Amino acid sequence: MCDSGWPHADRVLTLDLRRYLLEAGLTPLIDAKLGGRHLDGEHPTASPSFYAEAKQYTTANPGALIRRTYSQLWGTWRRLRRLYHCNEALLIIFRRNGRLVEVPPVIDVDGLRLHSLLVDISQASSSNQPASVVRFNESRLRPSTADYSVVHEATRVRRRPPPNTHAGRRRR
Repeated sequence: MCDSGWPHADRVLTLDLRRYLLEAGLTPLIDAKLGGRHLDGEHPTASPSFYAEAKQYTTANPGALIRRTYSQLWGTWRRLRRLYHCNEALLIIFRRNGRLVEVPPVIDVDGLRLHSLLVDISQASSSNQPASVVRFNESRLRPSTADYSVVHEATRVRRRPPPNTHAGRRRR
């Protein structure tokens, strides 16, 4: 795990998750920052089959952080879907400390499927009490109305008129 105080900890976790998935024979997409570059172990002609992201938390009250994580995931996935065909995503959340979180294992939105998994690596056992578990239902983690319309829009094929058309112009 990465030191949670380090500003790139989640990025390193995501790269490690990607490397693990590649070794398992899967082709995850992590973000557009890679552009045309390929990481070690990836076949250059492999097309991504799903979007993957990893996060960690150590805060005592992780509610806002979890909601922000899902919001960011929906936004990033939306942007990536404009470039790549990937209708599935995987989010791995590592609990290092703080209250335990329960998230729905699958969220389906308009033909898109998000798989979520919480991995509890905390040494604290007192925060595992049922009263201290932060539970999220699917409706709290779905994309916002603005994100949802853009997610829905990304599933449509955009058609442009052919060049040199005179649509809307009258002939004399």
